[in-house]
Amino acid sequence: MKETGRDADLEYSLVTALGKMGGATAVRALADAFPTSRDQRGVLAALFRMDNADGARVGSELVRMHDLPLDTVAWALHSWHDYDDEVRFDEAPPCDLVDRDLFDRLVAGAGTAIAAQPDLRSIHVFDSIARFNLPEATAFLEQFLATPSGEISYAADILARRGHVRAARMYVERAIDRATTGRQRPLWSSDAEALAHWPREIVRKALLSRMERGESVGPCLYLLQWFAEGDDTSLFAKFVDDPNVAIADLAYQFVRRERPAAGRASA
Repeated sequence: MKETGRDADLEYSLVTALGKMGGATAVRALADAFPTSRDQRGVLAALFRMDNADGARVGSELVRMHDLPLDTVAWALHSWHDYDDEVRFDEAPPCDLVDRDLFDRLVAGAGTAIAAQPDLRSIHVFDSIARFNLPEATAFLEQFLATPSGEISYAADILARRGHVRAARMYVERAIDRATTGRQRPLWSSDAEALAHWPREIVRKALLSRMERGESVGPCLYLLQWFAEGDDTSLFAKFVDDPNVAIADLAYQFVRRERPAAGRASA
């Protein structure tokens, strides 16, 4: 029988529903459907996306039993990206795979893929390896943190969420870039709130470094008021007479708030 778009849509809906439902019955139904499924990548993604170890275990078993190509496995693991766009330092990663056999296979295939296709535009290998909560996964990804390609960016974000300090600094730098350059609107407190999900000192140092280099001084000063320490009041005081009225007013208001507070504290 010829497959129709409606059939494909129905299968997609059923697979998605089973993945969200979770539990032993859903795992068994997805495993049984896998051999004849028209969307094996989607079935794998649904299994790996479940909030229980059984889904990931069965997904790994299916990969081994059917000797699936690297791109299929990598896509299934990468598919979380579509469901988890906000990156936060204070939340656990969306998945903690620990299957070493599956990890070794992905890394081995990644070496071949990187050699053949350095830009990796058609394979989600970095994202898939980032889903493994293994020291070896961190070591593998660290090799590529300085890679300019956008393909590494989300994997680096996953490392940052796990507490990797270098990756966290990289994420904060990118977030400050987005907030302070090329904006068509003024900064809002929500921009500072987004940065507040990350370690305070990392954000503070990144903002101070930019100001020392003379980069986006006004926007950085605005954001710094949420992350400033007591010693930073003198920095704000330097801008009280700034020719830019908005910067001068911001600095004056900050100094006015902080210096009385310091006086009360010493009393």
